[in-house]
Amino acid sequence: MSDIFGIARSGMAAAQARLTASASNIANRESTGFRRFEVESREQMGGGVSAELRRASEVQQGDGLTTDLVNSLEAKQSFAANLKMLKTQDSLLGNLLDIRA
Repeated sequence: MSDIFGIARSGMAAAQARLTASASNIANRESTGFRRFEVESREQMGGGVSAELRRASEVQQGDGLTTDLVNSLEAKQSFAANLKMLKTQDSLLGNLLDIRA
């Protein structure tokens, strides 16, 4: 059952990386020569996800504000879903312990 905690934790970390990238992109979007941050997520063996924050290879073209706002909303929802999974798992373990006691 502890795998669920690891899966949710990795999902929350990936959501945090996406939110960090979006915030940086929004804050620096008008800087000269700015290269956007991008997040690459990969599935991990045994469950979960890993996320890597990288700079784009090319200078940002256009504003990108809409993309970053949508990405930040997606990250927020992903973080909330993984938190809900952690809370549900915690509740189930508590109920199991109550039954066994």
